[in-house]
Amino acid sequence: MTSPSNTFSQLPVELRDRLAKRLRRDVYQRLLHAPRPNQSPTELFSMAGRLRRAGFEEWERRAVLENWFSAYRRPITEREIERAVERAGGGGGRVWKRWPERQGHAVARIVGDPTGAMDCLRSASVPFPQRLGSASIIDGLFGPDDLICMAKDLSHAETEPREYFRGREEEYQFIVPNAMSARTGLTDEGRLSKRCNANTGPVVYQVIEFDTGTLDEQAKLLMHLAKFARLRLVVFSGGKSLHGWYDVRPFARGELERFRRFAASLGADRAMFTPCQPCRMPNARRDTGVTQEVVFFAGHDN
Repeated sequence: MTSPSNTFSQLPVELRDRLAKRLRRDVYQRLLHAPRPNQSPTELFSMAGRLRRAGFEEWERRAVLENWFSAYRRPITEREIERAVERAGGGGGRVWKRWPERQGHAVARIVGDPTGAMDCLRSASVPFPQRLGSASIIDGLFGPDDLICMAKDLSHAETEPREYFRGREEEYQFIVPNAMSARTGLTDEGRLSKRCNANTGPVVYQVIEFDTGTLDEQAKLLMHLAKFARLRLVVFSGGKSLHGWYDVRPFARGELERFRRFAASLGADRAMFTPCQPCRMPNARRDTGVTQEVVFFAGHDN
C-alpha cells in the first residue's frame, strides 16, 4: 500500500488507523495523495460526506480535511472546511476555532538546554511511580462513584462505574481522562456511543501531549505549563510522546481556552482538546507490548 503523504501522516496515529479500517480502499487511497488542482469544492464536499458516512465524528472530519488540504496549491480557509462539513450533514453548526500554529521561537526559548529534564520530572514525583498499579493511579484521579470510559482498542470503548474495572485496569490501553456523565450518548451523526462528547462530563483534567521533540524537550514544556495548572500525572505513551494530566478545576471561565491555546502554540496535539479523546492508560501495556510508564505522579489528593 502507498505510504501516507507528509500532510496525512501528521494526523494522530489512532485516527489514521481507523481511516484505513473504515474507509473504502479507493477513498483511503485518495487521502494518501494531494487534492487535485482546481477541485477544492468538489474534493472537500465529497470527502466530508464519505467521512461522515464512515462514522467519523465532526472533529475528526475537520482534522482530516484540514490536514489533507494543508499543502494544497492555495490556502483553504477554515470557513471552507466548515461549509463542507455542514453541507455534508451531521455538523453541529459550530464555529471552528483555529488553534495557534506552533511558535518555534517561543518553544526554543522555553526549552533552552533540556538535558536532564526527564530526571527532574521524575525527582518531583512520588517515589517509583512506574511501580504503582494502574488501579492505584486511577483511584488517585477519579472518585469511587465516577463513571469511567476505558478501551482495549479505539473501536471498543466501555463506560461503566469505577468498580466495574477493578482488578482489570491494565487490560485496557486507553482511558478518557475525565469522568463520564452517562453510559452512552449520541454522536454528531445521531449514533449511540459509549464514548462521545455528549456523554463526557465536565473537564477536570486537560491532557497535553507533545509528539515532537525529544522526551527531555517534552518534559521541559510540560513543566513550564505546570506554572499555570497543577500537573497531576505524566505518562510515557510507549511510543514517542509524553501525556501530561493537568487539573483545570480551579480555572475561571475562559481560562481553559487560554491554557489550550498557549499549549497549542507550543506544539501540543489539538486532538487532546476534544472532551472524549482517550489517552494512554498509566502503567498498562500498549498492543506492541511496551509499557505506558508513569514518569511523574503527584500522588493521591487528601
